[in-house]
Amino acid sequence: MRLIDADALKKSVGDWWWPEVDSAPTVGGWISVQDRLPELGELVLVAIYGTDLIKPMDGETIADAVQRLLKSPGRVDVGFRDRDGWNDFCGPMIVTPTYWMPLPEPPEPQAQEPEKPVTISATDWEGVNCE
Repeated sequence: MRLIDADALKKSVGDWWWPEVDSAPTVGGWISVQDRLPELGELVLVAIYGTDLIKPMDGETIADAVQRLLKSPGRVDVGFRDRDGWNDFCGPMIVTPTYWMPLPEPPEPQAQEPEKPVTISATDWEGVNCE
């Protein structure tokens, strides 16, 4: 993911393009795929409703399972787009995401105490069979 200076970008492209970006609706940071798509190959969070693995429950038809899954609250995954469509780390997604958002920045590493040196003596190896 590339970080950009939004003010510098707006100044360089002018107001003829920028209002589209400003007016693209978001839901809690989520961007509708109907409004804007991420760059090809960019890893993003995706919101998916339904599933690509349809498993009917006892006594349920496939049509019933599809209807049930379309009403499910959905899931969040990491995905990316290529020229053929949406993918996750397992391969092509059958169900197209409806929303996406850039991945958050990783946390800063916390300072860790240096490891204490381990002292091993010859007697520590007595009875150890390394064959």
